[in-house]
Amino acid sequence: MLEAPDIAEMENRFDDRFDGMRLTHVELLHWPVWRHTFTYTIFERVVLDPLEEGLLLLVQAGLRNIPEFAALLGCSENYARTMSERLASVQGSYSCLQLFGENGLLPTPYTASVLEKRNRQVPLVKQAFLLRDAIFGGWLSYGDTNFDLTFSPNPDDGPHRWLDSVVSSVTQDDKASQYTSTILAEQEIVTAKLEERGDLQWVTLWLGCYQPISGARGRFLLFNPACEDTPMMDLTLAFEQELGHQLFKLYFPDGPLRTSELFWQGLKERITSVQKTEELESNKAYLAVVTTREQSLRRETAISAQPTSPTVTPAQTSASFGEVAHKEEAPPISEELLAVQQAVSAAEAKVADLERQLANSPRTEHIEASEHPAVLRAAIRQSKSLLILICPWIKMNVLRPLLPEIDAAIYRGVHIVIGYGMPKNPHHPDNSDEVALDELRQRQSGQQLWLVFFNTHEKVILQDDQLFVNSSFNFLSYTGGDKRRESGTLQRGGVAPIRDKFLSAFPEHIRQSMQEVIQPARQLSGPDMATSKPSI
Repeated sequence: MLEAPDIAEMENRFDDRFDGMRLTHVELLHWPVWRHTFTYTIFERVVLDPLEEGLLLLVQAGLRNIPEFAALLGCSENYARTMSERLASVQGSYSCLQLFGENGLLPTPYTASVLEKRNRQVPLVKQAFLLRDAIFGGWLSYGDTNFDLTFSPNPDDGPHRWLDSVVSSVTQDDKASQYTSTILAEQEIVTAKLEERGDLQWVTLWLGCYQPISGARGRFLLFNPACEDTPMMDLTLAFEQELGHQLFKLYFPDGPLRTSELFWQGLKERITSVQKTEELESNKAYLAVVTTREQSLRRETAISAQPTSPTVTPAQTSASFGEVAHKEEAPPISEELLAVQQAVSAAEAKVADLERQLANSPRTEHIEASEHPAVLRAAIRQSKSLLILICPWIKMNVLRPLLPEIDAAIYRGVHIVIGYGMPKNPHHPDNSDEVALDELRQRQSGQQLWLVFFNTHEKVILQDDQLFVNSSFNFLSYTGGDKRRESGTLQRGGVAPIRDKFLSAFPEHIRQSMQEVIQPARQLSGPDMATSKPSI
């Protein structure tokens, strides 16, 4: 198994990439790619064997019949025919023999040149594998750059951080085919074809994490370990832009990549949702096709089953005539109609299942500074069993209007855990209002609200297993009145794994109380879908 490189060695080689930052950690990462097969044909020069040379000399001398060639060359007629077809298979300027009729052979303008050089050109089919980035869609290799490939990003000795595909497996990039032809051609390429649909693979990359001394936002750099650790600048920039769009903080106060676990989980769930949406649209299209076919077969069956007018003889009574005329038989159902009906039922069930999964899947959105107060109030009002609020500081001017909402939640039976406080040192003064802390401490007596000194700079809202907010907005100490830029990511659904992780950081007596709260909810709602891995 490939392991992350020695950090000291990597620092010596790449530590100066970002001014004022040092390389603090290197993560092993599996990156998804679509592998496209590029098949091309070139001509290879081969020496004529004695029988081939003899056959071409006889053709040049005017002999035209394959059985005569076989007799003169001392070989079977079947072998002479196979050899003739082989020599005639090359077309264009490298052709040295032409077949006509069942047994006829003719020379070409190039036969004399082939005999003079005593060698010929034969087509040789070759393959190269092009790798297309499955997240952003750019080409990582035109068959000229090596990568360490794996079929599965989750080896038994893992787990490793990994990403799933986002862009389609299909491409129609003529420029990629043309460029590959120019860099791979040992000789002139005669034919070339790039498979439009790729197969999913993962390449092993190293993710270098750079951190400024100040602890502010860091930077990333991606390396390809199969290519002498060469930094992949274009992919890194796209990756960082994606991180910026997702608004996940990249600071490491307690260790490398502190918030990364939530980032990978959130991105995986977002990608899985995209895949399920595409799968749903595909299944809807298939359902429309089989439903149309079912309707057509039903019409055909009904038409074929219509009774013909009966022939009535004078001997028939009116009663017997009525019996014949009105007797109806159910039209027989053909095997094809039965199969189509079963396909319709299966497709309807699949569409319904995918719609249910999408309705329950996590959904993320970006929230601006001005939206945070409303999100916090809604989380308090809508909480049913558990509310976790984490913020470094608590100010009375922010807390006061929230107290009625908090009291109402406690009255409904909601358990509330509030974590606050930065590590105590000269660099992190305690900016909380003591009067605000006292208001919350007074509410601890009922064993439904806990105020915990948490050593944190996080700003987190967790409501039941329904809502998770991870933000830069200090929502218990800041009103947003000065219009400075603050933003966060809000996730709805699939929150249970994140909730449990935060709960594990609180004291034991709080964890025990919370287990009594969340266990009944788990039994009612069933397993959380966000904990299942997407199929790969």
